[in-house]
Amino acid sequence: GYMKGINDFCNSYGAGFLYIMVPSKETIYPEYYANGYEVSDQESRAEKIHDALTENGVKHIYLKEIFDTIKTEERLYNKYYDVGHWNSNGIYHCMEELSAILSRDYPEIRKINLNDFELTGMKQEYLPLSLQRKEEIVPVYTPKINNLKGDGMSFFEKELVCRNGDSKYRFHAKREDKGKLPKILVFNDSFFEESDAEKYFLNQYSELTMVHIMNIADVEYYVSSLKPDIVIFEGCERSYESEGVYDLKHLKRKCFIKDVNEDEFEIRQIKTGLTISEGISEDGNKTEFIKVSGHVENMPDPDMLMTSINGRTYYAYTNRDYYDGKFVFSINREETDLSDYDGELIINCVYEK
Repeated sequence: GYMKGINDFCNSYGAGFLYIMVPSKETIYPEYYANGYEVSDQESRAEKIHDALTENGVKHIYLKEIFDTIKTEERLYNKYYDVGHWNSNGIYHCMEELSAILSRDYPEIRKINLNDFELTGMKQEYLPLSLQRKEEIVPVYTPKINNLKGDGMSFFEKELVCRNGDSKYRFHAKREDKGKLPKILVFNDSFFEESDAEKYFLNQYSELTMVHIMNIADVEYYVSSLKPDIVIFEGCERSYESEGVYDLKHLKRKCFIKDVNEDEFEIRQIKTGLTISEGISEDGNKTEFIKVSGHVENMPDPDMLMTSINGRTYYAYTNRDYYDGKFVFSINREETDLSDYDGELIINCVYEK
């Protein structure tokens, strides 16, 4: 399926891929649900997804096994407050496992542990949405050393396109003393966002970029632009095939492939004019990326838009919810010189046969 396609595309760019499936609350605590809810004594969606990913060779973290072994020792989801998400205990154990996996490929990364955090409790008096009074002490993890500095707003407003307009789903940070630490790209939903997942990385990265999960439909754009070492796709079990979260229709028919061959794909080649935006940040400095944008007229929604500039292949961002032929490529100014470019692009519109 599309998960294997994303996995293979990332691998073709030299990036590792890891899927994190967050189990729903009823998957971990079926014994607390009323008779008739039908969650006990049957295979959960998490188990079915785990089996399919294993069969297709997609590397993933299967949190259900981990949570089932520790759920009697500590509460992983709150009883009342924000019941739709895990609590800080839940994300801590997720990030503990993630750091252990990353440390196998990157010795500079170490597995996080409880000594890295101050553990406290916060009294919540009202439910976050209904504001109904319901008191509960929820766990809070605060890093003991935290020099995390994000610049997510300026990065995405000036350099990349992010389909979701809500700024809380954007985060970017880059370290100057990066050493051999990896560049990490994360597609995440509210489970990571509501838990401030970035703080659990403990600055163990050279660059960390986090965008809303709905941008996964343009994964080739982000991977080819940012060139990460690791791509992490985090999503909740209950929304694995939700049209409201993923662009499923597009994902399931999309050709996530680096080398397109004409036996499997139809390639419609056109020439189009373009606009080059240098990209100037709020402080007046040039941004890392130059945006090359344009318009493809009278063409149906493609599975992929590709172009070659000075011998390098780039993939376009296209907003498929409102596709009207507009596209944008992000070009790293250090790897491609556009100063003498003639103002036209040959675009390959790719369709799976």
